[in-house]
Amino acid sequence: MKNGCQSQDKIHLNFGKVIICSEIVSVVLLLISAIPLFNYDLLVDLIIPSHYNLMGEVDGWSDRSFFSSIFLIEVLLFVLCSICQLFPQIINIPFNINRKTPEVKAVLIRMASFSKMWLVSIFTVSIIFTYMNALGKTSVSPFPFCMILLGIMALSLIYYVI
Repeated sequence: MKNGCQSQDKIHLNFGKVIICSEIVSVVLLLISAIPLFNYDLLVDLIIPSHYNLMGEVDGWSDRSFFSSIFLIEVLLFVLCSICQLFPQIINIPFNINRKTPEVKAVLIRMASFSKMWLVSIFTVSIIFTYMNALGKTSVSPFPFCMILLGIMALSLIYYVI
């Protein structure tokens, strides 16, 4: 006890190779999803597919501003997950645990890092497939790939929570 309050121990967390790799993958995927913004002039007269039904058929269309708005959402999620990594005590978990122990903080930080990687992956797949569809290079829907990534994300979150 110092001055009538408990002193908080400084925690030195060891970010292993897995966390560093997930961070690198997240940043690279974020840069890849910016490709349509770098080629914004190519999208002037194109109608962009913005929504797919469950069969993978396009049922919604937009203009080229669709890419900038989706990229902005992806960047905001990236920043939000990064904030959760810096302040793991703000992550909401459905049961009561001591969030101040180093082990729990480490798990919460890993969970936020993997969540960020999977969220960025889902957005990148959606953006790139939509971009390729808009340019006429493919007609494949991103839906099955996003569902697979969403399932992997859910499994990794279940792994960290349980």
